[in-house]
Amino acid sequence: MEAFNGLLSTSSSTIAITSSICVLYLLYHAVIAVYRLQFHPLSKFPGPRFAAVSRIPLTWAVFRGKSYDYTDRVHERYGPIVRVAPTELTIRTSAAWKDIYTHRPQIQKESANQTQPVNRAQSLLTADEQDHPRQRRILSHAFSDKAIREQERLIQPYFDLLVSRVRRDAERRPGNKVNMSKWFNYITLDVMGDLSFGESFHLLENDEDNQWVTDLFLHTRYGHVTANLSSFPLLHWIVKSIFLKLGAAKRGPIARFVADRIARRAALGAERPDFMHYQINRISEKDATRDDEGLTRAEVATNAIALIMAGSKLPGIVLTASVYYTLQRPEIYQKLCDEVRTNFHSEQDINFASTTDLKYVLAILNEAMRLHHPTPAHLARITPPSGHTVDGHWIPGNTTIGMQMNAANRCSDNFVEPLAFLPERWLPDCDSRFSKDNKEVFQPFSAGPRNCIGQRLGYAEMRVVIARMIWNFDLELGADKGNINYTENRRAWIMYEDKALMVKVTPRAMAA
Repeated sequence: MEAFNGLLSTSSSTIAITSSICVLYLLYHAVIAVYRLQFHPLSKFPGPRFAAVSRIPLTWAVFRGKSYDYTDRVHERYGPIVRVAPTELTIRTSAAWKDIYTHRPQIQKESANQTQPVNRAQSLLTADEQDHPRQRRILSHAFSDKAIREQERLIQPYFDLLVSRVRRDAERRPGNKVNMSKWFNYITLDVMGDLSFGESFHLLENDEDNQWVTDLFLHTRYGHVTANLSSFPLLHWIVKSIFLKLGAAKRGPIARFVADRIARRAALGAERPDFMHYQINRISEKDATRDDEGLTRAEVATNAIALIMAGSKLPGIVLTASVYYTLQRPEIYQKLCDEVRTNFHSEQDINFASTTDLKYVLAILNEAMRLHHPTPAHLARITPPSGHTVDGHWIPGNTTIGMQMNAANRCSDNFVEPLAFLPERWLPDCDSRFSKDNKEVFQPFSAGPRNCIGQRLGYAEMRVVIARMIWNFDLELGADKGNINYTENRRAWIMYEDKALMVKVTPRAMAA
């Protein structure tokens, strides 16, 4: 009996201790919640109350590939600057570009939630304020006007191959329906492979995906999701452990593939006017050293990966969106056809220089990027410890803040008829109804010293692709189910996931 009473007493003590721990745990989080809602320096900013207490809503949205949709809805309800997490704000006003991204000294890029490179070396996209200027200074030579003119002869064969492959695909398929998204991704990836490694991925040639490319983008998605769990240490450790095991077999081959391609390209020397032409004599022989004018081999490799990702998927998404929006509006499609088909005497006349005069093509590309920017997530920065003023708002130190481009570009505060596809708004002599458009908010390639280094090359490539497609083919949007509301409800981890766009393609010589 005494033993039973002792056991009962021990059990009661255990229950009491456990209950006390639970009460203290709940009390602790209740105090944290009250503090974040009422007394936190960001409590003055509007937003969902749950988001002010916990990062769960934003993290869950990231996990589902819907972070842009979540922040868009928060902005729509609460206004131009909102609190989307306990220590995080997003903004959609044009002043944010100047105050956050072009401000000197630079505001530090947020790193806790960004995907880390496979070889752990930092690239132009992830380098800190000390390393970024050095890398940018070296790589910028590869994206000068002179460099782009020289690179055109390397890129031109891929335009020819794109046209021939689309023509062949249309002839083989019922109803001449072609997945334009696939072909746009193929050409942009092949071009970036050639410029980065001296050899394409042979996607256009073989008409099939490349496993290395597939693994690379899958690894990036997993890394993005894992990094965004950093606010939840236990969950982050569990998920990271799982992804590390799942991705272990992929990371090695990805890194070895890049190292092999770079070694093969380096063996060709510095004569070829691609990206490596400007790096090959700047590579440090010892990876551990980094001087003011050099890059380590690991940095060359990780920058090659970054340039391939940004320089392929992003223009591929824009091209697909441009075709989708244009084919929905017959009058816009006709204007596009008229511009392309009356400005050239032959297909050989279509090149980087000649397409700069295609104002309507450029307007279509800009309007597609406004409505469906390929990287809809906000561009996060960390305010300095002393705090910082953004668009007249004092932002406390160590706050994550970023421009939400998707919300800014589709907001009635910034654009007339914000959800309508109206390329005319970007023409030099646009209608007076667009006079109230706040075009300063539209910065599709970001702003400041970290803006997209390849924007001129990207524009040139996209102009020629659109012009070559319109010159060679009559296009019609397919009635396929997947084409309905094509740009809506898409998932995005850093950038939008691939989605087929079926288009009826009729070679102009065959047109009825």
